[in-house]
Amino acid sequence: MKAMLLFIAGVLSMPVMAAETPDAIREKGFVALRAAQAEPERIVEAAKLLAEASDAFLAAGNEKEAQETESYLFWAKKKMTIQQIDAFVAKDGAAARKVVEKLEAVENKEVPAFEAGERLAKADAYAATSADQFLIAVRYFEVASRFSDAPEGKAAMAKSLAALQKVKAPVPVKQAAVAVNAREPFAGKWVMKAMPYRDPKLGAVPKYADMTFIKQGDAYQIVEVNDDWKNMVVASPVQVSAAVFAFRWSEQQALVLTFTSSVEAQFTIYKSVPNLRRPSGQVWWQGTFVRSK
Repeated sequence: MKAMLLFIAGVLSMPVMAAETPDAIREKGFVALRAAQAEPERIVEAAKLLAEASDAFLAAGNEKEAQETESYLFWAKKKMTIQQIDAFVAKDGAAARKVVEKLEAVENKEVPAFEAGERLAKADAYAATSADQFLIAVRYFEVASRFSDAPEGKAAMAKSLAALQKVKAPVPVKQAAVAVNAREPFAGKWVMKAMPYRDPKLGAVPKYADMTFIKQGDAYQIVEVNDDWKNMVVASPVQVSAAVFAFRWSEQQALVLTFTSSVEAQFTIYKSVPNLRRPSGQVWWQGTFVRSK
């Protein structure tokens, strides 16, 4: 009995580990969110951590920080591919579905048009006090996406792109990995050869574009895009068929690459595509890429 009492006393005297604060959880989410720029698979980790941080802020009664965390969740949802979401749910089940539901709720949240000015002002205030250009870009990105037709949304997009230009470009893969990828049928640098069609309603369009396509694991990724097209491709590709890949282009549009040979690919940009697995609709641009020698 004495031994039992001594054991209980010892257990009660052990230090209790403090629970992680919402800020600490969110900071971990930021680390994963930044890393996902070079390692796309880490976007799922970022989404999980940021969703956890948002819930923790709400549980603590801090609605202000919970709302601000939505900007980062919004970015994470836009960056996640359908394949990543499916794999996440298949692996983590109900816990993953809860995170995905939160991401979708944030993405589809109805925000009144009259909030555009207030939202932009909050992003401006954050930009004025933060040295993290990547997170500044993320904050502006949400405003730009939610109010895309408003002057505030257009201003936010310009500021988001400007902040991203200041972010030091990550090195996504080592040279050795690129060499290995050279054996993949579509890996390599592709350069725009021609753009024979564009919708006459469009304004000025990029005159030149190139991109570097690699294979990481079982999926292809774009790891480099020249300045004219930089930040337009906002998610990793969905492989529609053996030689057809669809990308989310800006917010509603889709870029579809059809590799017709080992040295040439046709591209089509559609105005509005709800489902990347079945890209179709009004054509905005069409053209050709060729593999760079």
